[in-house]
Amino acid sequence: MKNNKSYDELIAKHLSGETSPHEEQQLMEWLEADEANEKFFEDAKQLWALTAPSGEDFGSASGNAWERIADAIGAEPVHKPRVLPLFSRQWRAAAAVFILLAGAWWFLNRGDEPAQMVVIASGEGEKLELTLPDSSTVTLNENSRLEYDAGFSERVVQLSGEAFFEVTRQHGARFTVLTGDVSTTVLGTAFNVRAYPQEQEVEVAVEHGKVAVAIDAAVASERTVLEAGDAVRVFDEEKKMERVDNPNAMAWRSEVLYFDDNLMRDIIPALERYFNREIVVEDSALLQCHYTSTFVKPQLEDVLDVLSATLGFEVAVNGDSIVLKGQRCR
Repeated sequence: MKNNKSYDELIAKHLSGETSPHEEQQLMEWLEADEANEKFFEDAKQLWALTAPSGEDFGSASGNAWERIADAIGAEPVHKPRVLPLFSRQWRAAAAVFILLAGAWWFLNRGDEPAQMVVIASGEGEKLELTLPDSSTVTLNENSRLEYDAGFSERVVQLSGEAFFEVTRQHGARFTVLTGDVSTTVLGTAFNVRAYPQEQEVEVAVEHGKVAVAIDAAVASERTVLEAGDAVRVFDEEKKMERVDNPNAMAWRSEVLYFDDNLMRDIIPALERYFNREIVVEDSALLQCHYTSTFVKPQLEDVLDVLSATLGFEVAVNGDSIVLKGQRCR
């Protein structure tokens, strides 16, 4: 529950029928933001009803209640509370005090229970599609994990792994993806985030719309805005980021690998990333070879067969690694 004090006063005004249309809208938005807020509001209404004047003195039970409240705040017990006319200035003040005390009781007795979190994880070779509470959609790549508050009032998610987000624009409310110290913030757009822990870097690529990527507040100057077709790679340990040209950033979704006069030094990382296999080059001269082609629903063996036949290198398997043997390009 946010800003307890200001909302205590707003609730008191609401119950006495003195709120403006703007304040009513503010109160409604606060109630819809969190179930705990609504629970507190209902408790406040019950307190209001219980303390409404009845035309006769309070009974002994009411006196005991006043004593308990007074004891709780370190004051002397009040034995004969005065009945105040409804809607009088004194009554409004008393109502506000009751609601404030109720808020304090709720805060002190609610405990430190953590917010309920929703956790979704994909396994080896598994891709998951899901819809978030704000109607945004997410596609999780394999071995990825997404976590967010069940209430989703702040539109913030934690990601470990890789995911493609199609964010629904919602009254100007921002949507943020947190990956370690890197935050990606948008209003409504489609983008890809790759943040596998073992890779020690985060890559963000935008399909359409705009995205703001920033490193933690300790390096506030490290922030950049990406538009459609842009991509950036963030190196967490060095606290730096650089723009990259990666046409295959979302190949895991499209199942298409695209190379347009790319060097092998750029092609090999794309293959390693797509097939999750290590590729070792015996002679670094091979990294300067150029290649152009498109592979739809590629298989690693087929891609390597085409590349080796075109560029003139040999392929060998060494344990889990693939070794490319060749000294020069054809």
